[in-house]
Amino acid sequence: MVCHIWFDLVLIVMMSEVLNTKASNENQICHFYKYNADCLYKLDGISMVNIKASVNECNDPIDVTFSVVSDTPPVDWTHTFSDASDTQVIAGFDKQTQLEVLLSFDNDQNIQVTAHFMVENQQKVSNFIDEKVHLTALEDCTGINKAGQIAVGCLIALLIIAGILLVILLYYRHRRRVQERQNQVLVENIESPCDPDCSTCQPATVRFNAQSANQSSTNQISSSGHVTLVLSNGHVEGSSNSLSV
Repeated sequence: MVCHIWFDLVLIVMMSEVLNTKASNENQICHFYKYNADCLYKLDGISMVNIKASVNECNDPIDVTFSVVSDTPPVDWTHTFSDASDTQVIAGFDKQTQLEVLLSFDNDQNIQVTAHFMVENQQKVSNFIDEKVHLTALEDCTGINKAGQIAVGCLIALLIIAGILLVILLYYRHRRRVQERQNQVLVENIESPCDPDCSTCQPATVRFNAQSANQSSTNQISSSGHVTLVLSNGHVEGSSNSLSV
């Protein structure tokens, strides 16, 4: 019996909350759909105005951005409200127009947004927005912000450039070492004696200009292998297993 009475009381309280919330939402002019509200309203009673509101749930502190756009008169106004109570003048209308926004949190999961438009010589629109927005995507806000994303992007780009430069440097160093080894092998082949029994040995042929040789007597060319001396005119001066010039 007691359990049935307790259950009935809980059900009555829940139904009362639902009805009160529904009545409040029906009285307000603009409604939130998740985190955004988008409404058309004759703010001054004449001109149709597009009014948008967006809850920035990932900002710290959480704030709400309102925008008011009108073709006639030309108005394009945006402001972000982060204080518990703030009033801003919307410039551009023929009559002085103000927007008052109240923000409150009942816990970490809900934000109450209340917006009032006040137009000169007109009654305050007290129930334009009066709604509790449930913050369901806070777990998605653990990522880095835009500034952090830019910094990470720049760091990645620098790492890629550094990696490319390192690969190029290693490639050129590898080529230089290969060339040095090839030169060393060539020098060793020239300086090593030629084995008469080696079928792959080729006699060394030294070609130089005779005039240059006469002028530079200090230069020496020596080889312990088979050497053929050929002057610049093509005349073969000598062939020997050992030659010194």
